[in-house]
Amino acid sequence: MKQLKAITEFLTRLNLVEAESIDGWVQSIDKIVRVAASQGVGGMILFRHSYTAVLAIENYNHKRHPPELLMAQVVAWLIEHDENRWDDEEAALAMDVDIFDAESALVEFTIGFSEEVGIVPDSGGAISLWGKRWRLGTPDIWYAVNGDIAEPVDAVYEMEDT
Repeated sequence: MKQLKAITEFLTRLNLVEAESIDGWVQSIDKIVRVAASQGVGGMILFRHSYTAVLAIENYNHKRHPPELLMAQVVAWLIEHDENRWDDEEAALAMDVDIFDAESALVEFTIGFSEEVGIVPDSGGAISLWGKRWRLGTPDIWYAVNGDIAEPVDAVYEMEDT
């Protein structure tokens, strides 16, 4: 649940409220899709999951900082850190504001996230798969920097009579 952790840290750094006033949790894991796709350097993406996260911000001073400012900060973070979300019409994002008095409010965001979970080989890892030990981790992805394109080879195909 890396994205939930990252956006919570981001909101804390904004200093709009005390860090103790921000809480985040996973409300539900909505879907898990098996991937088990090798990344070519020993690690793999094991699965992709979608989950609904809730971020609650207590004692938000809505008089000093309008709730739209907070929503703009969240949307800007999502654009920058979760750019594929806007391709998915089902990507959930909602904000609920409960005003308590002239200055304080409870602001809750409900955000749908989708992310991959990777594993990397580790002889002491807690995960056993295909006779090997693994741990949670981000697999290295190596990209080709340069390469050669071979000339096409003429092939002769013989067709059998049917």
